[in-house]
Amino acid sequence: MIDELIVKNLALIAHARLSFAPGLTVLTGETGAGKTALISALKLIMGERAHASSLRFDSESLEVSARLYIDPNDDAQDTTVFRSLSKDKKTRVMISGSIASVQELKQRIAPFLDLCGQHAQQQLLNANTHASLLDAFIGKDAFEALARYRTQFARVEEVKAALVRTRDLRKTSQEKLDALNYMLERTRALDPKVDEYEELLSRTKQAESARDLYLCAHDAYEALVGEGGASDRIDTATARLQAYTNIAPQLAEYVSTLSDCASYVRDVSRALSAFWEHIDLNAHDLERMQERIAALQDLMRAYGPTLSDVLSKAEAAKTYISRHENSDEIERALEEGLVEEEHTLKRYADELNELRAENSSSFEEALNQVLRDLRMANASISLTQTLLPQKLWTSNGPSRVELLFRPGKAAAPLPFAQIASGGEMSRVMLAIKVILGARDPQTTFVFDEVDAGVGGETATLLAKMLYRLSAHHQVIVVTHLAQVAVYADTHYKVSKTTDDLPKTNITALSETQRVTEIARMLSGDVSDLACAHAQAMLTEAAATKAAATKAHDARA
Repeated sequence: MIDELIVKNLALIAHARLSFAPGLTVLTGETGAGKTALISALKLIMGERAHASSLRFDSESLEVSARLYIDPNDDAQDTTVFRSLSKDKKTRVMISGSIASVQELKQRIAPFLDLCGQHAQQQLLNANTHASLLDAFIGKDAFEALARYRTQFARVEEVKAALVRTRDLRKTSQEKLDALNYMLERTRALDPKVDEYEELLSRTKQAESARDLYLCAHDAYEALVGEGGASDRIDTATARLQAYTNIAPQLAEYVSTLSDCASYVRDVSRALSAFWEHIDLNAHDLERMQERIAALQDLMRAYGPTLSDVLSKAEAAKTYISRHENSDEIERALEEGLVEEEHTLKRYADELNELRAENSSSFEEALNQVLRDLRMANASISLTQTLLPQKLWTSNGPSRVELLFRPGKAAAPLPFAQIASGGEMSRVMLAIKVILGARDPQTTFVFDEVDAGVGGETATLLAKMLYRLSAHHQVIVVTHLAQVAVYADTHYKVSKTTDDLPKTNITALSETQRVTEIARMLSGDVSDLACAHAQAMLTEAAATKAAATKAHDARA
């Protein structure tokens, strides 16, 4: 259910905020006032494509925000939607404060809103969706039967795919098998481990540096304590200075410092000696590791790029060869299993078909009764159910369910795309929504131009039908009919200024203002006579609504 809609800089709308309640909301106004722009705003939050041409002429970007309650029974958990489009066609989408995509709007928001405009009747135009309408009419039994069928259908498709792979496996050339066996032999001969290559590289690097480290430590040792090294020179300098300390006592401090230096030199030389003694200079081990690395690199070049890839491909080759060797036995087992799975699928298909066939006449009759109530007595809907060959079964069922439309008694029933007008399809969609009632999973219906070509008594019947639908769903209607407007629970007037920069204004009407607006809709003026007529219609509609509420409470 839509709770609130905010629109900025869309078409002629500079800024509009609409609050929606459960029940029936109507939008009325002169042609060209901007009612269609509100439908465009709803399309944007449902994930439809945005066009830069939709921006208000004096703005840099448009914005649409909405707060919705996906579960109408939980008014504590709302979902907020934000979408913007700039002149340079950059778009931004957020759902409940998190960055999202247009695709997420289609997946998360669109399923709960139904735009039932003359140009949005894809469900009627696409015969593949007609079975879902019948299933929704049947209810729980159909959904459970369809779920069993779909689960089994998927199982059959899995077995068929496995059978195709097995039969293809049997056709494998000897050349391919030889190549797979050769790869296995090479891999088995080396028997590599997953992390072995990286470990060998690290150890080899250390081994290759061992000689350099040894020479470095030895040379430093010689420089410190070797013949003529730092130790000898310090001793010489210390002896020379010591000889003259009785003449220059201050030299004693230098002698002490040099003695400390000599001690440090001896400490470092001993540490260097211990360091090089622990360096491993085993040339054989280094050569062995280098050879192993080269062999692994050859294997990775052939079947890599990584050692992990090599091991994965080897395991896959092992499985492939094993399945090839046992392909006859596997194929027989799959064929036998397929027979059993298809037998089960046929049983579920028969159950689904029978359930649909048992309810199709009731669906037809209920639909045609609503059409008669809408004074479309000469028009009718017929439902055909044609069992398909098993190879043409789909996840939607084993038969083709299609609704056909006959505009007159003498006309032949044909697909909607071939014969029905936009207004006729709108009213048929309304009829479908009415007979589905509370079973329809969509929570909000938006009807645009459902009243096209309707007047007189039919308009009143159409209004009552929309009000009847609003007992179970939130219904939003863009209408030019006063007969529809008087049944509104919430009434908005859409108007347009006539100044140099035209702007659409949207106003929530009070009861007094509704009288004036309905009078305008009836006669184009707000004379006393027109207002009296409008007030009478509002009073009559209120009485009808009260009687309907009382009858509903009595049934409850």
